[in-house]
Amino acid sequence: DLHLQKPDVGTLDKCFEEFNAGLDETLDTNWPVSNHFLKTLYTDLRDTAIQNFKKEAVGESFDQKLNSLVHKMEDKYDQLVKENKREYETKLTYLMTNNYQSIQRRLAQNDYKSVYEFE
Repeated sequence: DLHLQKPDVGTLDKCFEEFNAGLDETLDTNWPVSNHFLKTLYTDLRDTAIQNFKKEAVGESFDQKLNSLVHKMEDKYDQLVKENKREYETKLTYLMTNNYQSIQRRLAQNDYKSVYEFE
């Protein structure tokens, strides 16, 4: 009897793992990414995970487990947004520091003859 089965935690874990694998596969070589790209990727993978869960899950506490899956995915997305922002800030700081040092060195050597050489 399906109504007496324990909640299907295996399906929840499987769907979350597939969600994570999709994130890892795409973001492994593309990091950091634009906020729009990250949101679109998250939304697509989330929707797929929810559809798969609804197709495969059986047993009691279906809604509770679905909500749990959604919250786990939201938490992962929030974490990725923070990491993505931190990575952008790190790269920006690095680029600004390198460009500033180059300009400072050229100024010290009187390499710039006019302000138009900065452009």
